Amino acid sequence: IHQERLYQEYAYSKAEGRLRQMEKLYTQQIQGKDMEVSNTRGEVSSLKKLLEEYKKKYSEISEKLMERNRQYQKLQGLYDSLRLRTLAMTGKGDSAVPAASSGALYGLPMGKRLATALPQFLSPTSINNHHCLLFTIPRQNISLSLSLCFSL
Repeated sequence: IHQERLYQEYAYSKAEGRLRQMEKLYTQQIQGKDMEVSNTRGEVSSLKKLLEEYKKKYSEISEKLMERNRQYQKLQGLYDSLRLRTLAMTGKGDSAVPAASSGALYGLPMGKRLATALPQFLSPTSINNHHCLLFTIPRQNISLSLSLCFSL
């Protein structure tokens, strides 16, 4: 009985040793995986910040592009109105001069908008160095009126 008890104590201590080794191994593995998760979370966080920066830059660039497009459209409108005003002031606005084969009207190059429907110039006005032009643009079933004001 004494030998059996010694054998059981020996087996028990050996099992306890294996248990401690396994606990140690699993603890190390868990710590390693926790570090991997922590590193991955850090990467995700930095990538989210980078994505937000890119979104912000995209938004800023998009706004700048839209502003430039608005400025371009405004400038194109001013250019077209000044050209029509010049034509109207020279008296050629009402004459029926055919367009040249190069797509020009009265010897001046036309934009795409003028080639489709030529606006009819109605009346210039000038108030405190602000010049206003009123146009009527004929379309299929409606007529679009446009008032354009600018300062020189």
